[in-house]
Amino acid sequence: MVATTAVTPARAEGPVQPIQLQPTRRFAPAKGAMVRGAAGAEPRRYSLDQINILQPVSVTLIAPVGSGLKLVLSKVAAEPLRQAELDAKGLANLKFRTEGGFYAAVHGGPKPVPYQLLVLVGPEEKRKLPSILVPTSALSPATAPAGQGSTVPMAVWLGGAALAGGGLAALWLRRRSS
Repeated sequence: MVATTAVTPARAEGPVQPIQLQPTRRFAPAKGAMVRGAAGAEPRRYSLDQINILQPVSVTLIAPVGSGLKLVLSKVAAEPLRQAELDAKGLANLKFRTEGGFYAAVHGGPKPVPYQLLVLVGPEEKRKLPSILVPTSALSPATAPAGQGSTVPMAVWLGGAALAGGGLAALWLRRRSS
């Protein structure tokens, strides 16, 4: 049995077009897709599957300035999570990371407006995690755990504990014999 993580259109309103990523020369080593369309009263919906959480994703909507188009992203087709409206240059961009896949929808007004949707998915960025172990020498006496970082050597503490233990044992044996 093979386990897959696929985006399923739950309560999707209208058709959902899958996005097919291709290697890009201009944005190498990222993979990308450019989709052209016209958004009107009915939003245009797209889906992209099989994304790893380590891969950065950028979705950019390019449209005429003042067209009123809006880019909406979601994990479940009918539940928007993030959205962006066109700026003064006619661009709306969302950058994020996700596991599995996502939906992108382009919402327009009453008249169809031409647009381009650029989707870029970068390669996995594997970061080296810092060590959770910190050497005692890196700790200051104020932040050191009890018994570490003090100026009294450990041998003195152990010797004192042994003497105290021996003294208590002698008292106990003395009381027991009397």
